[in-house]
Amino acid sequence: MLRQQDHPGRYRAYFRLLVIILLVEGVTFLASAIADISTFGKEQALSTLLRSVLAALSLAALAQVLHTKCGHPNHGWQLALPGFSRDRNPWHYPLVLLAQAAALPMLFIPIWIELKSPIMDGFDAPLLCLSILLFVYAVVLLMTALASGHVNFGWVALGSLLPLLGFAQFAYLTFYKPAYERPKVDVATRIEKVNSSRGVTRLLGTVTLQNKGEASADVLGAMFTVTGHRMESAEGMGAGKVSQLLDLSEPDRHHFGKFVSLLSFDDLMATGESLAPGESRTRSFVFDARDGGQNFVRLTVYVSTATPTGDSKLAPCKTQPRSSNVCTRTNFPASSWARKILGDDPFSLTTVHFASLPKGPPYLSTEYHSASRVQRKEAEAIDPLARNQFVQSIAEYRLDP
Repeated sequence: MLRQQDHPGRYRAYFRLLVIILLVEGVTFLASAIADISTFGKEQALSTLLRSVLAALSLAALAQVLHTKCGHPNHGWQLALPGFSRDRNPWHYPLVLLAQAAALPMLFIPIWIELKSPIMDGFDAPLLCLSILLFVYAVVLLMTALASGHVNFGWVALGSLLPLLGFAQFAYLTFYKPAYERPKVDVATRIEKVNSSRGVTRLLGTVTLQNKGEASADVLGAMFTVTGHRMESAEGMGAGKVSQLLDLSEPDRHHFGKFVSLLSFDDLMATGESLAPGESRTRSFVFDARDGGQNFVRLTVYVSTATPTGDSKLAPCKTQPRSSNVCTRTNFPASSWARKILGDDPFSLTTVHFASLPKGPPYLSTEYHSASRVQRKEAEAIDPLARNQFVQSIAEYRLDP
């Protein structure tokens, strides 16, 4: 056991470190609690309450440590390091053990957030290092107290109970909620004949969107296209053409029909609109197709949605110079103070591609990026981008008699 009379310099430094650790924990927990409740409101209410309790425990432990030597002016180096008696170690202070046991689960949260993130910039590294330092110190202190036979398991259990509730909330928001609230939007498409006259067939297209999920679904992009095609047989394709189409890369949007005309297209819902749980929306439209111009018509619907983690915001989006494409950018807000500091500023880019005209029809795509300009593959791993859904639905109508 470390004693002052055996190693006075090391003993003094060790307890000064304890004072600094308790002060840093108390101030950090209190500041983060205030930041969360003032910025994110009731969603972080439980976490705010628990961190306020942790701040109170750390500051109370600090007060207990500094108050121990009150009334004992003759104990050695009191002025250099007030509050420590000659024969006491940190694990002799019940509130110190309680505060460190309570802090462990909450200190692990920023470590988990950053280790799961593909991006480290800004204050990420300092905050991660601070969290690791405090976490390791708490573990070492509790293990040393355990080895010395001074651990009161009642204190440790009590200290871990409340913060574990906070960690349970973090696990709920991080693991369960994204999977449970993943968008579940069903898309149904249908084409029906209205009438025909003088070689022109009038058709009715119907698109129905229904949110069957447990949470609202924000629309990142939703559009339809009606195109005319000439039938092509897969049997007539050579081996080279087939190998180009089935190259195990991105789809070539080739459905064994040569594109010949763009008959109709429009947005189904505006970016930023949302579908409430159970809500259904139907859009119907009429269009004409010349019987001799194409063998069949195809109605294609693209719907890109995400479950909001807060008030998503639209922002200007830039396309390539001389590009006819149209895009919208949706910024995903942070859900807590820790994610705001450690987060990667994720956003989505939803683009309507017109560049393929006149050889191919326009289509919609959604990509996920970060303001830190990382690669797309890395950006797709950023929470909350796991809460997304992209649906493409196709209906066809044969014009041949």
